[in-house]
Amino acid sequence: MTSSIPDSISSDALEAFAESAKSNEKLSQEMTISEMNELVIKDIEDLTDKFGTIFGYKLVAHYSLYKLLEKHNATHGQACEQGEYDNALLFGRDAGWLQLMLKGLTDIQCGHQDFMCPMSEEDNE
Repeated sequence: MTSSIPDSISSDALEAFAESAKSNEKLSQEMTISEMNELVIKDIEDLTDKFGTIFGYKLVAHYSLYKLLEKHNATHGQACEQGEYDNALLFGRDAGWLQLMLKGLTDIQCGHQDFMCPMSEEDNE
């Protein structure tokens, strides 16, 4: 098996790569609220369109809630280690709310692709 690897790349191609890289990397501090919302909506819609059902939205929501829970738990632990118990209490409380949201979301049925929802007794018959 052979492969051909070019010795060089044209300067035009390099400039095109650089331009696309610059335009795709925008820091959230530089973005307006509207721009942030539009970016999230576009990316989520592009992703969930690949599923063809509403289950894609459930997966996105579940992952997002999980990442929030993970961050809140880590921040709670750091605050405890630093003796910032009031701050730790706030993050611990909110981690509990996030766990509750994850449980509620998991129990919502989103069609035949939904491998997260526990099966009802009728489904087992």
